Amino acid sequence: MIKDAPSRDAAPLAAEKLHAAFRETTVLHDISLSIPQNRLTVLVGPNGSGKSTLLSTLSRLMSPAKGTVYLAGKDIHTLPTRDVARKLGILPQSPVLPESLNVYDLVSRGRYPHQGLFRQWSNADEKAVHHAMEITDTASFAQTPVNALSGGQRQRCFIAMALAQETDIILLDEPTTYLDLRYQVDVMKLIAELCRSHGRTIVTVLHDLNFAMQYADHLIFLKDGKIHCTIDDPKSCSANLISDVFSTDVIRLVDPDSGIPVFIPRHNAGNHALPSASPSNAAPTGCAP
Repeated sequence: MIKDAPSRDAAPLAAEKLHAAFRETTVLHDISLSIPQNRLTVLVGPNGSGKSTLLSTLSRLMSPAKGTVYLAGKDIHTLPTRDVARKLGILPQSPVLPESLNVYDLVSRGRYPHQGLFRQWSNADEKAVHHAMEITDTASFAQTPVNALSGGQRQRCFIAMALAQETDIILLDEPTTYLDLRYQVDVMKLIAELCRSHGRTIVTVLHDLNFAMQYADHLIFLKDGKIHCTIDDPKSCSANLISDVFSTDVIRLVDPDSGIPVFIPRHNAGNHALPSASPSNAAPTGCAP
């Protein structure tokens, strides 16, 4: 079911009438949204729909052509950079990794927003770094060079760095890119746990629709640079909705353990028998067209 979004002032992060452009090409059109607190929000949609651009604009990495992004009810572009960094963390798709940096040093970089001319490394900084490594299960290789780790371990270290920043909000762009299935699951479980047990508000871009379905609390579907639909319950997603967003005919199946739908492309329609309509294939009520 679609639910009313929290008001701009009540939401930790929100946007109003947002437009974003590259040179003369408008990529985002009139985006208004509110991100729910302590939940995992996933941006999904086809390539070119504006997911990463929206994430960059929400994080202040890009300036909107029109409209406003609100962080804790205030225009994010009117806030000092250090204040923003203490409230909002961003992990890009391909973060830059200095050579020979070990895990502890990488995670410690998350404390930079809390440093200053007269404030040096403190017990609070040390505690934040150790807590972040404990949550992400990276403490056991704290002295290991990051570039010697597996892709999944390395991604957990970057997430630990974002956690050490001690922001309530974390934005992640494709955190499972280039990971095999095992590490994709590990990373998504960690991200979901950060929301449900550690009070974080997380927004992430995912290309894998079925991973988004399995882990999201809140789904924002984008198409052609606009919000096509917002859903608070993945179980309400229908085949009609997914087919419309991705311009691909799909079949809706249901995970027997979670009850969450799984969508697969419909191949050779009309040539082969397909599963008959059932509760798992029927379009539930919601925002399906």
